[in-house]
Amino acid sequence: MPSLGLTVFGLDWEFLKPYFVLGLALGGVYALSGVGLVVLYRATGVVNVAFGAVGAAGALISYYLIEHTGTPDWLAFAACVAFGGVVSLAYGVLFGPAFAARDPLVKMMGTLGLALVLLGLMAWRAPIGGAFARFLTLPSSDHRFELFGAVVNLTQVIALAFAVALTAGTTAFLRFTKLGTAMRALADDREITATLGVPVRRVEAAAWLGSGLVCGAAGLLLADLLTSLDYAALTFLVISALAAALIGSLRSLWVTLAGGLAIGVVQSVLTPYESVARYRAATPFVLAILALLWLGRRRVVTITGRLGERVGEARARAAPDASARRTAGVERGLIVRSSAIAAFLLVVLFVLPSSLGADWVSTFTSVAIYSVVAVGLGILYGRVGLISLGQIGLLVIGTWAATRLSYATGLPFPLLLLAAGAITCVIGILVGLPALRLSGLYLALVTLMFAGAVTVVLRAIDFPNGGGGFFGRTTAVDLSGLEPVRRPSLAEGDTAYYRYVVVVCALMFLLALLHVAGKPGRAWASIRESEPAALAAGVNVTLYKLWAFGLASFVTGVAGCLLAAQVGQPTAQSFPTQDSLTLLATVLIGGIYSLWGAVIAGCFIQLVPFVFQAQWGLNTNFLLVVFGVGLVQVLLTAPGGLAQQVPKDLGNLGRLVVRAFGGISRRAA
Repeated sequence: MPSLGLTVFGLDWEFLKPYFVLGLALGGVYALSGVGLVVLYRATGVVNVAFGAVGAAGALISYYLIEHTGTPDWLAFAACVAFGGVVSLAYGVLFGPAFAARDPLVKMMGTLGLALVLLGLMAWRAPIGGAFARFLTLPSSDHRFELFGAVVNLTQVIALAFAVALTAGTTAFLRFTKLGTAMRALADDREITATLGVPVRRVEAAAWLGSGLVCGAAGLLLADLLTSLDYAALTFLVISALAAALIGSLRSLWVTLAGGLAIGVVQSVLTPYESVARYRAATPFVLAILALLWLGRRRVVTITGRLGERVGEARARAAPDASARRTAGVERGLIVRSSAIAAFLLVVLFVLPSSLGADWVSTFTSVAIYSVVAVGLGILYGRVGLISLGQIGLLVIGTWAATRLSYATGLPFPLLLLAAGAITCVIGILVGLPALRLSGLYLALVTLMFAGAVTVVLRAIDFPNGGGGFFGRTTAVDLSGLEPVRRPSLAEGDTAYYRYVVVVCALMFLLALLHVAGKPGRAWASIRESEPAALAAGVNVTLYKLWAFGLASFVTGVAGCLLAAQVGQPTAQSFPTQDSLTLLATVLIGGIYSLWGAVIAGCFIQLVPFVFQAQWGLNTNFLLVVFGVGLVQVLLTAPGGLAQQVPKDLGNLGRLVVRAFGGISRRAA
């Protein structure tokens, strides 16, 4: 094996040629998907995170048509591509107009709902695992030949050629055709384009259809190039495509093509180097983060790049201090209601252990822990307007820090909690510091890439491993005999630990409430209302944004420590990257603007799956469908989530009952 001790210019290029060729083949599909994302974004302003899920569902349909119905291969492959086009077009026609005037981040979260629905349906009807694996092989894969020392097949060549041809063809289409010109105009300004007589909805529908067809083709190629038809892996390969699109600033098709090829090549070239080969899956995340930070350096702070116009509009609005006072008044009302609900919930949680079994106690312990994680996300998005998709990554860091500190030190458990929270807080601030120039969609994507990179790294180092010391390792295959992460001496039993967790989580909620009710909360409200107005009012925006990142990271790190002690021996497989997306969906459904919404989110993440599986014997994968539908419904009709919607509905119901009773009384009189 070659050594990484060689300099860049001293690398054995003859040795690396085969890996370079194979990397181009894989990068071609990343580039193909990235170009499809960019085309849709340029026409509609939507970053379609359901791109991978649509392609995976189409590939799975092709597999079942071939294996179970005897459908000719070519017809099944055509069905995959057609499925991508039909589903994307249907979503664009049904929901595109409703999201058209919304922020790009909200548009992206709408497609997240579609991704969860498709992923849930696939997992529900065709679960992964068992005694067999699914394979979808194109006829072109049977034709193999040697190129620069690498054995490649015709499918790999087609993937690369298709990516280049699509980029060239799309560039020409956008520049020289009437429909392409309309798409470019639509990307610049939707309202002005509509006033010029352009059929906006038809143009957007065409963009959705074209992107969906590319999505189906990419899913077909990736299903063949991967070792098996793993629809979960296919779904989240959209992150690699997103990385390529971000390298191209979501604007340039040719730079997106180059970015996709670069991701594939770097991943492949790292393969023969044992010291870094296990980290190669982090390549798209790292390159995307670098690209996003480069955009931040150029002051591209929003996906539309129109900060100057927004600043002017914000300064023309009413006095910022009055706006902040109004928002603070609303916040105080929320605090009172949330405090009352939280107090009631704590009483119920303390009574529950005496009447429920051990499984229920463990489940409610997890509910409390994940409610704190949801609080961290609520602080960032609900209070400051900073969306983060990296909370699960921070939870992993807190869990890892607590695990290693437990093995390496004799710290009392309260100090272990503080240490895990402090370590996670520092890392959260370090992540937030370079991301401060980003906002909205770009900030969400950079935190998603961060969460993905953390997952890859911790899996590569065999997280958490039960060896002694802070960096100790064990070669034991079975970790069940190793000492678990210790619990506090006064709460070693499950019931006692449950009560201990509830107390700690209540303190984390109280910490969040004190911040929201105090000076930081008023500053955050002002920033969320209008960042330029907050600057004009003398708010130190940088300080308070970092404060929010630090607080959210601290409470998440504490939750990670509690989780480590609950499970005893946490594993990397317990924290897949997609959990960051599921967490965001459940928090939005619960209510991002309310602390009570965090408790609802904790119940959705832990309690509802337990009831479905352990109590009712149902497949919990269907919950992803419910979460996806609920997310779209909340985004369109109830931005306050269940925490604000249910009390309002109950109040309306109460008023109806009172009116009905009054009418009956008058008629009786």
